[in-house]
Amino acid sequence: MEFLNFHHDAEIEHGVEYTYLADFFGYYFIRKCMWSTPATLKSTAASIKKFYKCMAEHQVIDEESYKELLSIMKDFDPEWMEECDDYNKGNAYYF
Repeated sequence: MEFLNFHHDAEIEHGVEYTYLADFFGYYFIRKCMWSTPATLKSTAASIKKFYKCMAEHQVIDEESYKELLSIMKDFDPEWMEECDDYNKGNAYYF
């Protein structure tokens, strides 16, 4: 929630959107969290999935939004892992 609130002034419902997920996993987490590794990125992604599953179950977000989140995470997870690994090895092409 800190990321959504302080970096985008967004509400919890927006956290399932590609723009916010890509910014968090593809940039913020990799570069701003000193413990970022592909393994911690994967566990953080799992935690976010569980969080939004709970939000869908409590009807804070709709089921379709949750399914979209899962689809985005599945499609881009390998890309974010590679970016994280490259960044940690000093091979990142932008900072």
